[in-house]
Amino acid sequence: MRFAFYKAEYGDWLDKLIAWYTRGPYSHVEMFFEKDNICFSSSPRDGGTRWKTIPDIKTSGKWVIVDTPYVDENKLKIKCNAQLGKKYDWFCIFFNFVIPFDIHDPKRWICSEICAKLVLKLKYAFKFSPNSLFKEVTKCKK
Repeated sequence: MRFAFYKAEYGDWLDKLIAWYTRGPYSHVEMFFEKDNICFSSSPRDGGTRWKTIPDIKTSGKWVIVDTPYVDENKLKIKCNAQLGKKYDWFCIFFNFVIPFDIHDPKRWICSEICAKLVLKLKYAFKFSPNSLFKEVTKCKK
């Protein structure tokens, strides 16, 4: 199991704003099932949680791919499918990152939250941005 972090410099103004506001180079994160060459995440562009094939994820230079702790990918896919079609959590973005009240909608997801919750099983997953999740995943690898 791997995470793929999107470099905001290749995105639009929203990607750049997210990266600037969260003090890092990334604006989005995907769970990357390399064996199947498919990703799972929550995206405002796609309306929420979805499976997606990103053909150039390993070759475009727009993504940084990082190994995660071991997880059973088959069990993780079942968990992802249980969350499939959930809406994007704009409420979390506003009341967690813009106005920090630590509030989120438990029936909706942002990209870093679903990755942190389903893969790392972090209790306060909604507090993670793509940049803070990258730091969390790579802190033991330095």
